[in-house]
Amino acid sequence: MSIETFQEQVEKKRQKLEKVKTETGQPPGLETEQFTSRVERHRKARQEKKIHIPLVNLLLAFFIFLPVAVFFLYSYLIHR
Repeated sequence: MSIETFQEQVEKKRQKLEKVKTETGQPPGLETEQFTSRVERHRKARQEKKIHIPLVNLLLAFFIFLPVAVFFLYSYLIHR
């Protein structure tokens, strides 16, 4: 199959597209109640993915406080 043959087949099957309008005069899918932008959809998806885990915050505080507590306990026992 050569390129010319392929191009001829494309020309034969090519159809012109017509715009379809609804009763409101807008193209379908652009009604104001149902229309959301890509940014809004992405923002909603990102908000749904956000998970709050208090256990992680608790462990973080514990491991930050642990070395400080050990140092103060050690220094208290040494100076006693």
